[in-house]
Amino acid sequence: ESTDRNLMYYLTVYNEPIVQPAEPEELDVEGVIKGIYLLAPAKIDGPRTQILASGVSVPWALEAQRILAEDWSVSADVWSVTSWNELRRDGLAAEEEAFLNPDQPARVPFVTQ
Repeated sequence: ESTDRNLMYYLTVYNEPIVQPAEPEELDVEGVIKGIYLLAPAKIDGPRTQILASGVSVPWALEAQRILAEDWSVSADVWSVTSWNELRRDGLAAEEEAFLNPDQPARVPFVTQ
């Protein structure tokens, strides 16, 4: 038994039979590192929306993309979020930079780009 109070265990349990997909051919490595990348661009033209998903929700997002296109003629891009925390940190940092430097153009957070 450990007496180190700074020890943390992270356990993730899913009850979904999901096969890990292959790496996309033209993987956006910068996006993966910064927290988000375009997994499946919209396949139709129409009113446009964005779907952000991570982990076990990615297959559901892809299914939602299909339903939106087939049943509602809605064009949806599906983004795979690799780090919600990294996106938040970058957004907060951009906000702080803008606050501290009001005379400079504000940096656009990665998630907005």
